Amino acid sequence: MNQRRKKQFQQSAIDEKTYVSEPAKVEKIPNKWKLVLFLFGFLLYANTVNFGYVLDDKIVVTANQITKKGFEGVLDHFTHDLMDGFWAEQYGISVDDLEKNSLVVGGRYRPLSVATYAIEWELFGESPGISHLINAFFYGVIGVVFFVLLQNLFPSSILPVWKSIPFWVTLLFLAHPLHVEVVANIKGRDEVFNLLFGLLSLQYLVGFCKTKEIKPLVISAVMLFLSLLSKETTVVFVVIGPLMIYYFNLGGIKEVKKSFLFLLGSTVLYNIIRYLIVGSPADPIARELMNNPFLLATEGERIATILLTVAVYFKLIFIPHPLTHDYYPFHLPFLDENEQYANWGSLGTIVGLLILIWLAYVAIKGIKNKNIYSFAILFSLATIVLVSNVLFPIGVFMNERFMFIPSVGIAFALAHFLTGLTKRKWFALKDNWVYGGLALLLILFSGLTYQRSLAWESDKTLALADVQVSLGSAKVKMAAADALLQDLPSIKNQQKRNEVIESTYQYLSRSLEIYPEYFPPLDLLARMYFESGNYTESIKFYEYCVNRKVNNTQFVENIFVVGNKLVEVGQFEQAFTAYQKALGFSPNDKRYLLAIAQVSARDLQNPSQGLPFMEKAYKLYPADIEVAEKMAITYAMLGRFQNAIGILTPLYDANPNNSGIVKNLGIVYYQMGDTQRGTVLMNKSTEMESSKN
Repeated sequence: MNQRRKKQFQQSAIDEKTYVSEPAKVEKIPNKWKLVLFLFGFLLYANTVNFGYVLDDKIVVTANQITKKGFEGVLDHFTHDLMDGFWAEQYGISVDDLEKNSLVVGGRYRPLSVATYAIEWELFGESPGISHLINAFFYGVIGVVFFVLLQNLFPSSILPVWKSIPFWVTLLFLAHPLHVEVVANIKGRDEVFNLLFGLLSLQYLVGFCKTKEIKPLVISAVMLFLSLLSKETTVVFVVIGPLMIYYFNLGGIKEVKKSFLFLLGSTVLYNIIRYLIVGSPADPIARELMNNPFLLATEGERIATILLTVAVYFKLIFIPHPLTHDYYPFHLPFLDENEQYANWGSLGTIVGLLILIWLAYVAIKGIKNKNIYSFAILFSLATIVLVSNVLFPIGVFMNERFMFIPSVGIAFALAHFLTGLTKRKWFALKDNWVYGGLALLLILFSGLTYQRSLAWESDKTLALADVQVSLGSAKVKMAAADALLQDLPSIKNQQKRNEVIESTYQYLSRSLEIYPEYFPPLDLLARMYFESGNYTESIKFYEYCVNRKVNNTQFVENIFVVGNKLVEVGQFEQAFTAYQKALGFSPNDKRYLLAIAQVSARDLQNPSQGLPFMEKAYKLYPADIEVAEKMAITYAMLGRFQNAIGILTPLYDANPNNSGIVKNLGIVYYQMGDTQRGTVLMNKSTEMESSKN
């Protein structure tokens, strides 16, 4: 290297180091630029006002007993596990009884965001559009807070403000497509609040370092507490905050210690409350694949797969396409759709390992000289480790929303890189190229974000979009089939119906190929066969469902419904078989006994076949008028008139104004040869019916 180039290189390094080692001197930011950033973040997701409730929204809103209490439920959310209101609704019991009986294991104390849903329910009722707008609003606020924080950490002398690095980094952060899953999903408000209050905590730490006053430090601790009440991810800010002071030279050891102690206090307080409400954070390891994706993996496959997700996350930061909400078993990018887990020979695993080694090297090496890249890496790794499957299984291989807070670290790195560029001598001559590139990237990200947000309009649009991406996922294929089935009854064109049925079958078959023990596809196949008119197969799959879910009587009821449909279409023998199967699971059900007796006597003209079922019903329900009448009719059809009269006469005496009993008694007398008495009773029945009309 010649002396001139060496001198330039050294000067650049000095300029860059000076930038991060001097106390920040920040000019006051005009409010109009804050408004611009807010509107950009808000309007980017304003189209979601037309969207509905999707995926887990029902857990926190539409199927949450506490949320639907309105104002009354606000405080209740602070005294219950996140899932309590949902499970109480599912079991049809009071949430207090659910807690008393300990029906669910605790572990999710995130009351702040769900409390806002209760307020919205009181004020607006079931209005997903309002909830979506509120998400977009707070996302815009995040843009403002993040910009102010960046402006303090990376003070820019470039004017006007719109040309400053913090301004552009904030725009790119807001536009990043990885954030769609958080903002376009109502349930994602926990993530939005988590980051918003976390950033406010960091911003007030900056204020504390500048003023040396206790007030901003207290507010910083309060903000972190609110962040934790939204979601636990920012527990690492206890360390992130002091590290920020250290790396950016905002204060000395005294400020680092004070900030750590105050933030630690917030965290301890939160965890004490959390423990009192939901108990120990340790849940038993799930024994179901959809709740523990590594259930079938060896330890080597588990580690290799986690490393592969590092490569996937890294790729999605720079190339956020294609995107999907579903990384359930066994969808893993960089693997063949038939592969369940990565291994140590998988390219993605190798790349992920190399990335992790490189990041660790840069982070550790940069600690002593306060390299901002080191801080950015530590920020990102610390905020993603809780959802990485390293410490405990999180129920899914990975998720794009898990990068929401870690992407702040990426933004810090980008801000540092771009700020370094502004120190180069050539920047003044080439700045248009830099801003032009940033503008193109912003347009690209914004377009991808808008396009991706459209998928979140409904469960149907999301499932049908992501089934094209998550090729190895059993869950998304089931969801796509479910979406198609919901529309099937309204489709009248037979060709179109056949196409939908075929697509549904392909999705469900593939779902079961991926995960043979997966239950939901069995239920959906039964529904699909019912809608397609293949009632025999429908009954067969409902039988599978009953055998898998022995305490769920709904599937037995579905077999009964199929039997009724068979009667409706004139397939009486098959209906008899369906009712038999239903009785096999629920032998004393009155409706099932009456139905099988009726189809035997009336439709198959074989009352003898139905007699045992009718007699059993009469024995079980002797006081039931409907059962007694049908028992008498069955006896009459078999010529056992005295038995019929023996049942109908006491009924007539007890219910003389029941025209049906009067008519049936008259018919029996008529059939046994007593036409005079029979005629009198039948005429009386006719008069009674006429008087009603």
